[in-house]
Amino acid sequence: MNIYFYILSPYPYGMAASKRIECYCKGLNTAGDKCSVVICHKLYDRRAGDDDRLPSIGTFNGVDYSYIIGKYKAKNKLRRGLDYYFLDIFRSSIYALKNLKRGDVVHCYFYNIFFHFLLIAVARLKGVVIMREVCEYPYVFGRQSIKNRLFRWIELNILFRAYDAFIPISISLVSLVNQYKKSEAKVLRIPILVDAEGYGDVYDTNSFLLEPFILHTGTMHEQKDGISGILRAFASSLIEIPADVNLIFTGPHAKRPNDYGKLIDQLGINNRVIMKGHVSSLEISQLQKAATLTIINKLDNIQNLNCFPTKLGEMLLSETPVITTTIGDANLYLVDGESAYIVEPCDEDGLKSKIIQAFKNKEERFRIAKEGRKVALREFNPVVQGKKISNFIHQL
Repeated sequence: MNIYFYILSPYPYGMAASKRIECYCKGLNTAGDKCSVVICHKLYDRRAGDDDRLPSIGTFNGVDYSYIIGKYKAKNKLRRGLDYYFLDIFRSSIYALKNLKRGDVVHCYFYNIFFHFLLIAVARLKGVVIMREVCEYPYVFGRQSIKNRLFRWIELNILFRAYDAFIPISISLVSLVNQYKKSEAKVLRIPILVDAEGYGDVYDTNSFLLEPFILHTGTMHEQKDGISGILRAFASSLIEIPADVNLIFTGPHAKRPNDYGKLIDQLGINNRVIMKGHVSSLEISQLQKAATLTIINKLDNIQNLNCFPTKLGEMLLSETPVITTTIGDANLYLVDGESAYIVEPCDEDGLKSKIIQAFKNKEERFRIAKEGRKVALREFNPVVQGKKISNFIHQL
């Protein structure tokens, strides 16, 4: 039996999905299973210097991966569009049809609704077990257009009934899957996963940031991350925290100008907010380890009630104290004042108070950070969770 992760995102270097898949593979390999990652989009642009400098087919940390239809985008703009929207997924489906064997397992970790239909058809023809990753409530992000509502209906009422198994990331998503799946389909909840390797002394204090700073990594979507609340709470806390504290953002939207420029100007914190943009995995690790504090300001909405942010586990593992809200599965593992600082959603005064509390009580902050790391090592360990996944797959 071979386990294949079919994805439409970069690997091994990428965002949360890439890191989660790497953790899956590490856990499954440790349990004695063979798994490979199949990347089904051309994702790099040579002309823009966009490259991770790895071969298109290779092995990374003991895991085989392959960009099966090529790694680099075409030079022609029309051909790029055809590849992205049509040809990549059809060629990948043909590849699956030719290479999958009865008894193999395909784990689908992507959101392209048409590719789901194609791989389900291949799985039925080839006698392959097909599994579905569920990390988000389908099509709930952004404007709720007719297209999004239609695609969500198709996902839940048609596609969910076609899978043999599901791995949801949260309790809320387990309930959603159970509501729509076929009766014989199996479900295993796996929380966020973070690998302790690489989260030791990843920066040199003589050459890296020594001034205190608060860090936010990832997207900067208001619906998901409550950025405006973070900015207002930070601005109002400045009178009571050290004068040299900065607020640093990283990620694809962390560049100027952005949607928050006007608010930053109004609050008078332009010189205290640093937008670093997209940075390397190494620099992310450095920032996470060096940060005095991080804020994961989840608002009360369907998306946040169902998701479980990987960056929470990364920050805990980095032994950086976390301020988060009462929304989502984080509260199954974290306790306010013991392993994290926890506030109600949309409570900017509470957020301000926690920022001030963290900076004024250094010993408490260090204690909370250490307890948070213990939680991450115990609950989000890919080797421990990999054994559960392996047993689950072998029982299908």
